[in-house]
Amino acid sequence: MPTITNEIWIAMATLAYETNNIKYSASTEELKNEVRQFFNDERPGVATHISQHVVAQKRLSTGYNKCFLTEVGRGFRRLYLPGDVIHESRTSNFQKLPLRNDIPENFQYLFDWYLAETGNLVNQSPVQEPISRRGNHPEYSNAVKDLTETFQVYLGYFNDNIKFSGPSTYFHKKTIEKVRTAQDYSDLLSDNYFLELVYATLVSWGMHTMGKNGPKMANFEGFKTGIAFVKDQILELQQYKLYMMTDDEFNQINSLLKSVFENLKIMTSSSQLVGNSKVMHHLLPDIIPPIDRSHTLKFFYGHMYITRDESEVFLECMANFHKIACSVPDISIIPLGGFNTSIPKMIDNAIMGYVMRNKIEVV
Repeated sequence: MPTITNEIWIAMATLAYETNNIKYSASTEELKNEVRQFFNDERPGVATHISQHVVAQKRLSTGYNKCFLTEVGRGFRRLYLPGDVIHESRTSNFQKLPLRNDIPENFQYLFDWYLAETGNLVNQSPVQEPISRRGNHPEYSNAVKDLTETFQVYLGYFNDNIKFSGPSTYFHKKTIEKVRTAQDYSDLLSDNYFLELVYATLVSWGMHTMGKNGPKMANFEGFKTGIAFVKDQILELQQYKLYMMTDDEFNQINSLLKSVFENLKIMTSSSQLVGNSKVMHHLLPDIIPPIDRSHTLKFFYGHMYITRDESEVFLECMANFHKIACSVPDISIIPLGGFNTSIPKMIDNAIMGYVMRNKIEVV
C-alpha cells in the first residue's frame, strides 16, 4: 500500500489525467474521497496531509518536505507544477512528486504523463513566497497565475453563469457608450446628462441605499463638484490603456491615480474604495476597473475588510490589475460584448468567475 503522501499524489494526478488538464483543481473533500475510493484509506492523516503537509504554500511542519500539491483558492488543490510559489520554509531539498518506483505499477502511467505534460519545466526553480507581498494573501500568486493562464475559462464561467440585468446593465452600457462616442471628452466631463448617467449607474450598482445603514453617495451637485475638482487629472489619464502600459509608465501615473481617488469626494459614507473605483471606472473605462469587496478584495487579499489606508489598497489593486492585463496572452483581441465593456471590466468579470467557480471563502 502506498504512503499517504503518494496516495494523495496518485489521486490528484488521476483527477487531472481524467480531465486531460494538468492544472485541474479539486476541492479538498473531492480529493479525500478519491483517496478513499482508490485505497480504502480513511485515516485522519489523509485530511491533514491534503490540508497542510504536502501543500507547497504551507509552512513545513513535518520531517519530510514533499510539495505534491499547490493551493489554488481556499479549499482547492491541484498538482504542484514547476515554478509554483513555495513557502520560504520549504525551499531546500523539497520533493515535487513521488519516485516512480514508489508508485504502484498500475499507476506509474500517471508519473510518465506528468513528466510529459510538464516537459522541460520539471527542473524549474520554485518562486519563494515572500513574507508579505504588498499586502496580498498567501494564495495570491498562484491565484493570479491560474487566472492569467486560463483566463478565458474563468471569463467564460462568468459569461455563462453570472447574469446582470435591469438598471445595472442599462445605465452601465449607456455610460460607456457615451465615453466611446464622445467627440470632446473634456466637454463630456461637464455634460449634465452624462454625469446623471454615471450617478444613476452608481445607484444601480448598489452605492446608495435608503435608510440609516449602507453606502451613501453625495447629492448630485456634490457629485458633480467632486468630478469637476479632478477633471484635469482625469483628462490626463484618459490617454492611457491599462494593457498597453509598461511598468515604468504605470508607476509614473500612480500619483495621478492617487490624486483622483483621494479628491473625488462622491461618497458621504466612511468607506470610499468601492464607490470611488466605480465612478473612476465609468469615467476611465480603459484604465480603471471597478473594485468590490466580495470578489476583488477576496481574490487579492482573502478577505473583504479594509484595514489600511484606502488609497494604498486602491493603488495595490490597480497594480494587480495591470499585472494581469499585461500577462494574459492576446488580451486585446478577446472580443468585447455584453458586460465585457472594456479590458479592465473583462478582468473584473474573470475575477468574479474565478471566485465563484472556486467557491473562495474569506479567511
